[in-house]
Amino acid sequence: MTCVAASVTRWVGQCNGDTVLLPAGRYTGCWRDVPYTVAKSVRLLGEGPGAVLDCTAGERSDDDGALLFRVEGSTTVLKMENMIVLGARTNKAVFGGGSIEVVGGRLELVSVTVTNSTAVTANQLSVASPVIGFGGAVLLRDGGSLVARDSAFVSNTAEHSGGAIAAVGRDVSVVFERVRCVNNHALVSGGCLFLESADGTSFLEIVESVVEDNEAVGRSAAIAYPRRGGGGAVIALAGSFNVSVQRSTISRNVALENGGGLFLRASGEGRISAEFGTLGGGNESVVSDNTALGGSGGGLHAVSLENGETRIVLGSEAIVTANSASGSGGGIAAEAERASLVSSNAADVHGGGVAGSGRGADGQLTGSTLAENRARRIGGAVSAIGGGRMVVDGCVVRDNEAAFGGVGGATSGVDYLAGTATKNGQAIEASSASLEALLIEDEVTLGEGSLYSCAERGGVFVRSSVLMRNSAVHGSVGFGCGSRVSVEGTGSGFEFDVSAKPNGNDVGSGLFFSCLPEGGLCGMAGDPCCLAESPAELRGLPWASASSGMLGAFNQSLDKVQSVVGYGAMAAMPVVSLQWMAGLPELVSSGAPFGSGYGVVTGRDALGQVVVDPQLMLSMEFEDGAKEAEFAFVGSGRQQLMTDAELSFGGVGIAARSGAEVGVPIAVQIAVAQSAIPLELVPDAIVRDSVVVQACLPGSGAIIRPGSTVLECTLCAEGTFSNATSLEPCKICPASTVLTGQGATECLACPENAQVIPGFVPEPGLGLNCSCIPGFWTATGQINVGCEACPEGAKCDGGQSLPVARPGFFPTEDPGVFLECPNAGACKGGFPFRCTEGYTGQLCGACDRGYYALSGSCYKCDNRTLPIFAVVFVLAVCFVGLLVWLNAKEELSYRFAAVMIGFNSLQISAMYGQFELPWSNFASQFFNVVSFFNLNFDLSSPECATVTDDVWLLKWWMTVSLPLLFVVPFAIVYCSVMVNKHHLAPRLGHVVLITGGALRDACRRAYLQLMVLLYLPLAAMAMSYLQCRRDKDGRWVLEAAPAKSCYGTWYWNYFGVAVVFCVVYCLGLPSLVFYLLTRVRSVADPVLFSLRYAFLVGRFSPANYRFEVWIMARKVSVVMAMTFFRAPMTKANVALFALVVSMCQLVRFLPYDTMFHNHLALVCLASCLCILWAGTFAEAELRNGVAAGAICINVLAIVVGNIIDLVLIYRRDKETEKLFEAEVEAGGFVAEEMSLGSTFDEAMMGGDGVAIGNVVMNPVSANTEPSSKPGGTRFAERAWNPAFNPAFDSLMYGSCAGGIELESLGTPPPLSKAPLTVASPSVSTVEATPNGSLDSRAFDSLAGGGGQLVSGMGAFEFVSPLVRVDDDSDSASVKALRTLPPEIDMDALMSQGMLGGVMPSLGGSVMGSVDGVAGGVAGSGAGGAAGSSSSSYVSTVESSSSSSSSGPGTSSSSSSSS
Repeated sequence: MTCVAASVTRWVGQCNGDTVLLPAGRYTGCWRDVPYTVAKSVRLLGEGPGAVLDCTAGERSDDDGALLFRVEGSTTVLKMENMIVLGARTNKAVFGGGSIEVVGGRLELVSVTVTNSTAVTANQLSVASPVIGFGGAVLLRDGGSLVARDSAFVSNTAEHSGGAIAAVGRDVSVVFERVRCVNNHALVSGGCLFLESADGTSFLEIVESVVEDNEAVGRSAAIAYPRRGGGGAVIALAGSFNVSVQRSTISRNVALENGGGLFLRASGEGRISAEFGTLGGGNESVVSDNTALGGSGGGLHAVSLENGETRIVLGSEAIVTANSASGSGGGIAAEAERASLVSSNAADVHGGGVAGSGRGADGQLTGSTLAENRARRIGGAVSAIGGGRMVVDGCVVRDNEAAFGGVGGATSGVDYLAGTATKNGQAIEASSASLEALLIEDEVTLGEGSLYSCAERGGVFVRSSVLMRNSAVHGSVGFGCGSRVSVEGTGSGFEFDVSAKPNGNDVGSGLFFSCLPEGGLCGMAGDPCCLAESPAELRGLPWASASSGMLGAFNQSLDKVQSVVGYGAMAAMPVVSLQWMAGLPELVSSGAPFGSGYGVVTGRDALGQVVVDPQLMLSMEFEDGAKEAEFAFVGSGRQQLMTDAELSFGGVGIAARSGAEVGVPIAVQIAVAQSAIPLELVPDAIVRDSVVVQACLPGSGAIIRPGSTVLECTLCAEGTFSNATSLEPCKICPASTVLTGQGATECLACPENAQVIPGFVPEPGLGLNCSCIPGFWTATGQINVGCEACPEGAKCDGGQSLPVARPGFFPTEDPGVFLECPNAGACKGGFPFRCTEGYTGQLCGACDRGYYALSGSCYKCDNRTLPIFAVVFVLAVCFVGLLVWLNAKEELSYRFAAVMIGFNSLQISAMYGQFELPWSNFASQFFNVVSFFNLNFDLSSPECATVTDDVWLLKWWMTVSLPLLFVVPFAIVYCSVMVNKHHLAPRLGHVVLITGGALRDACRRAYLQLMVLLYLPLAAMAMSYLQCRRDKDGRWVLEAAPAKSCYGTWYWNYFGVAVVFCVVYCLGLPSLVFYLLTRVRSVADPVLFSLRYAFLVGRFSPANYRFEVWIMARKVSVVMAMTFFRAPMTKANVALFALVVSMCQLVRFLPYDTMFHNHLALVCLASCLCILWAGTFAEAELRNGVAAGAICINVLAIVVGNIIDLVLIYRRDKETEKLFEAEVEAGGFVAEEMSLGSTFDEAMMGGDGVAIGNVVMNPVSANTEPSSKPGGTRFAERAWNPAFNPAFDSLMYGSCAGGIELESLGTPPPLSKAPLTVASPSVSTVEATPNGSLDSRAFDSLAGGGGQLVSGMGAFEFVSPLVRVDDDSDSASVKALRTLPPEIDMDALMSQGMLGGVMPSLGGSVMGSVDGVAGGVAGSGAGGAAGSSSSSYVSTVESSSSSSSSGPGTSSSSSSSS
């Protein structure tokens, strides 16, 4: 900066207005103590992007400044262009102007930004003298002027006034053109601008500029000046000050007190003329969103003091909107020309849109719109306070609201309703009670000894304007108090809003309202405006007038007004009188209410109208305030809003405090609460009366409520009494007595648990009428007797009524006994008792006709019963057919271990639903579903297809008769197979191989298997006949059907049969299985035993072949627990014990043949046990959670276990096939295909064949070739007849030294119808042994003994070239066909294994066994060949012609050992 000063000093002055070029860059070194003085005109021009004058550089103390320039001399001009001034700062010895101070000269700024400059302050005396702390950026004084174009003042601070610019003295001038003045701060006035004219003519022009976000909100106590003018402050002490704001915006500025946007004040002889938006040009001048935090004038605040005048003109482009003030004038106080808009402004006091205050304030709005402005007190759109005058001409005034005067309000007092409280200290509210009366002395004082004239009073004058939907609590059009509200015009466009809630309050009165003048005020000659112009339609309302056209419009809307307001639809005034419609009672007990019909009051206003005002409150008080120490008001309604024409104080009472003297009159009064009008002016606005407060009468006593000190008389409660008039509490009756009702004066005794019948009034010498209290009853039904507690399951209403059943309980013949219904929803309860629809019988435990039972509930029958029975019957036949097929199947290896484990588990789980434990809905549904495995006949609803009422007995008989009923499906299956075999198959060219004997044997074993599967449902249903319990009424009932009684005639009719069924099913069936398995295994070949009874023993290890009996014992133990124990918890615990024992047995013996099945059985039984264990838990959440988890584990284990089992079986089958193939390749059987004849005769090749099972082989065929293996003979395979079993791969072939080699058989030729030819005459007949086999002697009787015999094995059972067994021979007679030809060496055949080594695989079930057969032949059973399985395991049997027996070599099974 020294360089700049040197250039100015050295070169400037040769010619006035020289230019100093400042190359682009940063210039530092601002002066600390005093600024550089510019005494000659000069232009500082920044080149290029501009120069930066940086005053922030360098170290400085807090007392040091960082100053730039001082311009001195009236002709000196400093022009700065294209630069930035940063961080200038005054010290406490410099007047102001953080950057530049102009004294009498002129400063021009073009494209200059001044930012972060500060004018510090010190102790100072007045604003009239230029003092320190003014003008954060620029200070103008003594005629100095500023012209700023395209510039900005940003974030500057004045610690007094003028955050950016301050201009003080005379003839000051500030011009803004396209200037931004933003975010500047002043502690006192003028956040952006502070201008004070001491004399002369001053100017402020703001054109196309923005003044926003500035504030004057300093709170320092050291500065006592008002904080005003958030955007700017213009003060005219003398002379004139012209303000022009064109096409600019003044917004979001904040003042701590007055003038959020702009503050204008004219005092003394000062005159201010302010114009906004008067030049046109298409761009509005906007004053918006400014705030006066603690005063008036949210947008603009204009004040005229003494003889000062302030004039504001809003032009056609002016918009004043969304400003707010805590005081008056949410928008402005102004004179407007043409179409200006004043909208959405708010004032916490007066003048929501425009407020004029003071007798010098004269505003006019012409052709403007005042919309949606709000004042909390007077004048929603406009207000004229303290004699101000506001004219609204040709405007649209709509949707404004206020407490008083929705369109406008006028008062002669400048402080009227301006504070927070009235003169008598009452809080100011939107109620007529807050309106102070206009006193003569106040008016005289204001007029210096005389009243103001009508013109001096000012007012609000509305002319030819549209008034729409304006609202107020009082006076939706206007409010006057010492100043007039005049409305003139044709009345077109008037509209009253019936839905209005001004400031959230209900509307009290109608269109016009005025305060109350002191008596005589309106009659004095000096006040001609009080009543002179008030028309008759306004009922003589002071300070209100309206033209006939407007009155006509008002009258047309009067019906709407009357529908909303409480009183005074056209005009109203405050309440001036109250009247008793009904006085207080003469006598009242302490604390007792006056009573209905007492203390009724009505009120009227100064116009004589009955007042109904929801904002006005009447209050009852003691006339002598000192009585508050002795008495207090109690009850309700002491203070009431005047919502009705008559208010009743009958709910109020007076209570004496402890120690107060009673029996003396107490004077009370009712007046308007918080009224600002002295009673001296309205003596009738209060009513008075007295009442004598006495002690409590007999039958009542005094109480002191918590937190209170007063004595209130109340009727003596039950069990207490009072027999004297006093302020003592009621006495407690002795224990031997009870009260005869509320308000007792004596205690009389009633029997135990009895009370006096309601309404009974005892009389001296007479007895009591006592009946049972609620919850008690008496069996006699008489009065004055002792009562007992209500029985469980019943409801007792007291009195003489008998107990009635609650829902879920059943009444008995004994009125004191009620039984819990098994299904709570079946018993509706009540009297007369009825079962729920669909239920009937004892305990509502049976289903009515047309309903069926399922899981203890009854459902309406539909047409599903017969179809279900049909489906069930078909399924039963199919199931029986499946069992027979499995037992007749040749290759069946036991593959159902996992299935049976899951089946047994689910059968036991299904029983849990009958334990009457508190199961969850999920568990109950699970039990219902798995009850299918126990043949739950409820699922088929048989009762819907019958006419019997004894449904349970029907289902019992159906279940216990299942062994007989299933004979029908077995007969159907047997007959179907035989019909097919003898009739249908031959016609179709098919052959059914199974014999009748084999089929019968398969049926017998299938039937035994079915009985084992049905063991649990049969045993459970048989034992259910013995499951009786004794109810509370002493009756024995069936647990399974509580509607049926035990030990009656019907019960004994079937008792013997039931016992037989119990013995047969519970004990006989397990005993039969035990005996059968023990005996057969002791006499039969182990392999044959395993095959014939695989369904019982196939899944267990040989040492545990009888474990099926223990599984049946496990099941019957659960049934026994249900039968022989009564309590549900005891049943469950006993069953748990039995299951735990079974679990221990399972762990100890691991009975299953594979470890996988042992593990699966343990998981299933453990989860099944946990389900029942969970049912014994007392905690519902834990019980339901554990049960649900155990059910899920149980089901998952069954499903996953069966899947794994199938996978394991498949893998073992594959491994066995590989083993077989490897054995063949290592020297097993090799066969070649040969062409056989198309008939059996040809297949025998001249009769020299061998029948192996159902396959005929010829050992001496001419096609015999040497074997490819050493020492062997190759037998070519022949095509074989369909009469032969196609399952040839299951044959067990013997081997010998000769090494017979066989390959798979080809497609069989058609069956020969011709009989076999017999070449030899040698024929003999041998009878079979009873078991269908031949002993050795019979075999030896055959020709030469050279044969192999297997009888009873199926169709076409050829055992040698010599023997044929008739396929349908029950006696199993055997006939020798012929002897071998001489050329056949039987010994050679035997040595080659053709006879002795052959193990037949037979179609059908084994009906007999083989013993004593030459060559040692083992017969095949239901599962196929001994030592063979579905995995084609090959067993080698060694034999010779001299051997008499043979046995299996090695054996294996895919799922069990055979």
